[in-house]
Amino acid sequence: MSFHTALSGLLAVAVIAGACSNGSTAPAGVALSATADSLGARVQANGALTLYAKDFPAVDGSVYPPTLIAPENGGLVVTRTQAGSLCQFELRGAATVTPGKVVVDIAFLERFTSCTADLRSLRYTAAVVAPRGTYDVVVVHHRNARADTVAQQSVVVP
Repeated sequence: MSFHTALSGLLAVAVIAGACSNGSTAPAGVALSATADSLGARVQANGALTLYAKDFPAVDGSVYPPTLIAPENGGLVVTRTQAGSLCQFELRGAATVTPGKVVVDIAFLERFTSCTADLRSLRYTAAVVAPRGTYDVVVVHHRNARADTVAQQSVVVP
């Protein structure tokens, strides 16, 4: 499946990275309510999507919340936490924005490297620029040549 995007965005919110030391920003118009520390490093800015990721220590038996899809001024934000680490996975994303529908594709690419044996949790935040309106949002994860829909929700972008 090929990734493509429909909108282009400017960069607006600076974020300080821990795992990847680069400046980070959100697409213009998406007013992220999260703090720089909670977002993590910007790993990709691609058209309508800006993707942030961070990992942190986990405890054995961690239970993760469901994927959160929330409207923000100028777009929407998808947040998910799950088992994994930035050492283990490279994350890539794309967003397709069409009238009434947004599809957010997140690819987990194995790094094939030695990582510590510590349990880690991986959190990503995908900020997507979208004009005002009602959207059916679908979040699809791609890993090991497989695509799984992990969340689907209707949101109204103010």
